[in-house]
Parts: sequence; structure tokens; C-alpha cells
Amino acid sequence: MSNLVYNEMLKIVRKKRLSVIAAIVAVLVVLFTYAQYKQVQEIQERLGTTDWRTQLQQQIIDAQNRLNSSSISEEWRKYLHIRLQQQQYYLEHDINPSAPGAPTFMRMFIENAIDLFLPLLMMVIAADLVSSEASIGTI
Repeated sequence: MSNLVYNEMLKIVRKKRLSVIAAIVAVLVVLFTYAQYKQVQEIQERLGTTDWRTQLQQQIIDAQNRLNSSSISEEWRKYLHIRLQQQQYYLEHDINPSAPGAPTFMRMFIENAIDLFLPLLMMVIAADLVSSEASIGTI
């Protein structure tokens, strides 16, 4: 069984498609990093301050206002409640949630990539493997 898995992994690694996908992911990491940097700058310009506590307090107020709205679905209400608790925790424990660094980047990258991008890449790789196996005649 392990030889079968090893053989399939070699098929995936030896093809140029894997390096293309790795390059796409690398470009996206750079784009997400730049977007995060610009987002922090935009918030600082909009609020006119670099104090992250003020920004976080404004986000908490916005979330509370949204929770008080009657037009929000129950699922969105649960999400906002969890988000509100996280923001209050950050404020109480003096944690800057938007501080540039690896934890913030990974949190934002995973939030944005896990829903759509990674499943799409997996489907493309799987479809490519199946089509190449079918064209070679080894399926």
C-alpha cells in the first residue's frame, strides 16, 4: 500500500503543474501581505489615529450595533457574537489583533483562502491527474 501512495506522490511531484501551483500560492501570499498592510494604513487614516485600542473599540461598537439590528440571520448573529467576544478579549488583555506579523498574516490568509481557494486548487489538481491518467490509458 505504501508503494502505491509513494508512486502517486512521485507522479504529482514530478509534473510541472505542482511548481505552477506553488508559484500561484507564493504570489497570493505576497498579495495578501500587501493587502493587509494597506488595510491597516487605511484604517489608521480613516480614524486619524495609530492607537489600535481606539480602532478596536470602534469595531466593537459597530459589531454591537449590527447585533441589535433585527434583519440579521441567526447564523450571522452567532458569528458576530463570537467576533465581539474575541475583540473584547483582545482589548481586555492588551493584545493588538492587527499588529503586523506572522500570526496576524496566517489568521487573515486562512480566513480568506480556506473557503474557496484551496478547495479550488485541489479540484484542479485532481481533475488534472484523472485526465492525464485517462489520456495515457493507465486508468
